Amino acid sequence: DASWPDYDENSHIIHNIGTDEERRFKKIPISMEGDIINYDLQEIYKEGNGDGAALMALGTIILISDFIYDRLRGIHLVEEKRNKVRYKYGQRIEISYKPKLYYSKKNNQIGMKINL
Repeated sequence: DASWPDYDENSHIIHNIGTDEERRFKKIPISMEGDIINYDLQEIYKEGNGDGAALMALGTIILISDFIYDRLRGIHLVEEKRNKVRYKYGQRIEISYKPKLYYSKKNNQIGMKINL
């Protein structure tokens, strides 16, 4: 929560007291003509009691981790759905795949058989 700085009647002016549009000004003397002092008004803003750096850091960490999680989870889901579609259309087309391995002393064979 931000609050107004300490008020001094002699050097401050308040407009719209007690409303949401309250504005405070500091009187800065700029010239003097006889007994009349001319002032320049400088607006005073509410002062916060903390900078919120911890909350900003926490928010940044949450956003970055959420982005990374979404990317990794998205890649996993896409691959999972692709595999389901490949399996489904492989069954529908009736493709079968059988690897073949044959080992002997003189004749070693590696083969692959695809039936359509």
